[in-house]
Amino acid sequence: MLMELPSTLPNLENMTFLDISGNGLAHLAIKPLTTSEDSTVTEAWEEVIDPSTKKKYYYNKVTKQSRASMPDSLKVAKASGGKLVPGTAAYNNKRKSLAAHGTPEWEAVVDAKQGTIFYQNNVSGDTSWTMPEVMDVLGKAAALVTFKCNDNTLRGLPESLSMLENLKTLEAKDNFLGKLPDDVGSMQGLRFVKVSNNELRDLPISMAKLTNLVELHLTSNQFTTLPAWIGDLKDVRRLMFGNNNLTTLPFKIGYLKNLEELQVFNNPLEYPPYELINEGMDQLQWALRRKYLEAVHGPSPVMNAHFYGIADEKIDLEPEFNDRIQQAVDKAAMTNELVLQQQGLFELPPAINELTELEILKLSANHLNSAPPHFEETLQSLQVLWLKNCEVQELDNSIGVLHHLKHLDLEDNHISALPEHFVRLRKLETLNLSKNKLFDLPDDLGKLTALKELYVDINRLDLLPESVSSLR
Repeated sequence: MLMELPSTLPNLENMTFLDISGNGLAHLAIKPLTTSEDSTVTEAWEEVIDPSTKKKYYYNKVTKQSRASMPDSLKVAKASGGKLVPGTAAYNNKRKSLAAHGTPEWEAVVDAKQGTIFYQNNVSGDTSWTMPEVMDVLGKAAALVTFKCNDNTLRGLPESLSMLENLKTLEAKDNFLGKLPDDVGSMQGLRFVKVSNNELRDLPISMAKLTNLVELHLTSNQFTTLPAWIGDLKDVRRLMFGNNNLTTLPFKIGYLKNLEELQVFNNPLEYPPYELINEGMDQLQWALRRKYLEAVHGPSPVMNAHFYGIADEKIDLEPEFNDRIQQAVDKAAMTNELVLQQQGLFELPPAINELTELEILKLSANHLNSAPPHFEETLQSLQVLWLKNCEVQELDNSIGVLHHLKHLDLEDNHISALPEHFVRLRKLETLNLSKNKLFDLPDDLGKLTALKELYVDINRLDLLPESVSSLR
């Protein structure tokens, strides 16, 4: 069983995967390599009296330098009242002496009864609750992409972990973590953070920068609230918050378009209620978005829901839906193609009539049953019109203004007759009237001389008009 990380670990510069799960690790401090050949000692200053002048000066036995004023390190040593201070000759000499006997400068001390860890300096005798920099070197394994330290007894993660800019997966489940490194957000490539079954109460604000995060697992911790920035994690797909003490969720979660799974079991939630959560992700996110807008802008007028999709299974707030339709219309002004299929429309958006250069309009699978679709003369450039499965009951004569229309799809509606001006569509090449309720067709249908394809199957027709024979 691994009880501490080896001193050579930071030297593995090409290591991309490290899994130290299921050991007895209480900390991730790394003892510095002990050596009696320490070439870093440069502060070996001592006070000297010049025998000829009887004046005091200072001499460094390592660098062979001399100076008249007292060096700062020697000032610190004198001020410490004889205590060993890092950087002084006495400190470094003792450090080398301990290293010769295999004793490191610093080591971690675990108090199993108290469940605490402190760090002891074997040179000066000082102790610290904070991991000293000389032991916080895990971050030097810079190539790491995946790091797992699940199922240990860790009380914390080293701050240097934030230096792992290539890290994509961080797992530290089933430990006793009370906090995460303050700068964990520096690892902006992180995609998976799994820290379930710990003692976390809050998250570092730097995590707001983890915009590439796909999964965040916080199950079985001690959270009472969650930060609002969770709603800004645009790529996140799984949020696991079960078994905490949450009374509410960040309302901005309602805007996470890629969210596939939200786990919140066993929390004393007041909002959203579990009844709402059980209705499904679309209903939940719609309600959270509404709460967010109310929180930001204050109580607002009643906002209706707009349902859309193949079976009206999707939901938007009416203002959001209107904005989305307008964005599609604005785009069509540049592309001359407007696709608004399965949008739950009950009428043609008035803005369509402003698209004077529109050539393609696809409106299939909507609910245009309240009134016949009406077309303005501004749409004379239209060449393709899809109104398949729109619950259309009838067409009015305005369709006759679409003089350049070549392809018209009216399949699967409830049309029983075609209007008088229908035969003005002289450039029509494809006409699909399948699955309607037509009893007859206009006698002068043969005037559509450009017609190449005609579909009238599954209707109530007995005969085709004689003029159809003129279509070649």
